[in-house]
Amino acid sequence: PVGVYATSFGEFGYPTPRGLPHPVEPRPGLSVKAWTAEARLASNKHDAPITWVAGLFYDHRIQHDFQTSYSQDVVPAAPNLLAALFQDQHETFTDEQLAVFAQADWHITDTVALTLGERVSDVKVTVGELTAIPPAGAPADTITSSKETSSSPRVVLSYQINSNNLFYASYSKGFRIGGANAPVPSYCPQVVPPTYASDYVQAYEIGAKNTFLDRRVQLDTSVFHNVWKNIQQFISLQCGPFGYGTNAGSAVSNGLDLSLHGIITDRVRLNLNVSYVDAYYDTNGYDKQGNILVGKDDKVGILPQVNAPWTVNASVDYELPLGDGGRFHARAEGNYSSRSPGPFITQLTNSSNYYPLARPDPPTHLYNALVGYKRKQMDVTLFINNVFNSTPWLSKYQGYSISDLITYTTFRPRTVGFSVSYDF
Repeated sequence: PVGVYATSFGEFGYPTPRGLPHPVEPRPGLSVKAWTAEARLASNKHDAPITWVAGLFYDHRIQHDFQTSYSQDVVPAAPNLLAALFQDQHETFTDEQLAVFAQADWHITDTVALTLGERVSDVKVTVGELTAIPPAGAPADTITSSKETSSSPRVVLSYQINSNNLFYASYSKGFRIGGANAPVPSYCPQVVPPTYASDYVQAYEIGAKNTFLDRRVQLDTSVFHNVWKNIQQFISLQCGPFGYGTNAGSAVSNGLDLSLHGIITDRVRLNLNVSYVDAYYDTNGYDKQGNILVGKDDKVGILPQVNAPWTVNASVDYELPLGDGGRFHARAEGNYSSRSPGPFITQLTNSSNYYPLARPDPPTHLYNALVGYKRKQMDVTLFINNVFNSTPWLSKYQGYSISDLITYTTFRPRTVGFSVSYDF
């Protein structure tokens, strides 16, 4: 298959945050162009002891970010110096990837199968930056690139006892491509590396897929252990609105997933999904100057982007056939997320990630319901989203570590409406 796509977004502006001494009116925009191609060759005997697939993959994409702003701000390192910040700034990111992949499934017995796969990717990232009026000491035009080769193996051992019970164990490795950094002004004391490398995750999983009661109940369960190495970190600089990417620290993620689907009666169906994850840094991480970025045992992520340990989603569906050939249907669902206990990297007072006012989300409960009538191709439904009008303060965000600018989000308030659909 071959694919080509392009997308772009218009410009917009936003008001100046409190704490900045001069007005800032940025008007950013984004355009993306991409071209992908893939060729595969596969075995055609599906009942053979060994089946396989192999191929080549190519991807080339260009992302152009541009921002026009007109601002004069005080340079922190030189209070008597005014600098024009981000006036007509353009950044172009070019990612090019060529990969070869292969996977073989060996059916050792009628019930035991072994899957072996490998993908080797050659990736090149180029970052070009053009600034009409750059900050003092920063070049107006720069091009930085990095190149690396990464491996992504996969191993799965499965045991199909019978048509109702499957057990498996798997190992896989994945990576996120690295990148390049734009130079920062000369008045910034930090040394910014020109590039940063890819990070990678090694994932271990054991699970089962089972059905019971004449296939009226399906249960999928799994437990996992992930190891994240060479983590890509974004460092915010104190000398102005600048930053760079680097690699620092490692993390561990342990958890479980449970998915239950049950046909309670001919008219009632139940769905339940439960997940738990404990993701934390298992080592301290430092930048190139030896400053701490993340602390051992801190939860992965920067508030408010930290996952809730527990999430539960449950729903009940009811359907009643009517005498006119139509059907009455109803659905109730609830979603729960717990509060992360921390600790968080935003609490490290000597870190560039220090945001003292940032807080984790509280536990949340959200309920939705609907009732409807369907006959032939026509479906008329009345729905109520956020039934109890829950509006917790979520995603508390501190714009700058030295600013009192705080923003929140919340759920959409209770919404009542109806929809009409017709299938052709």
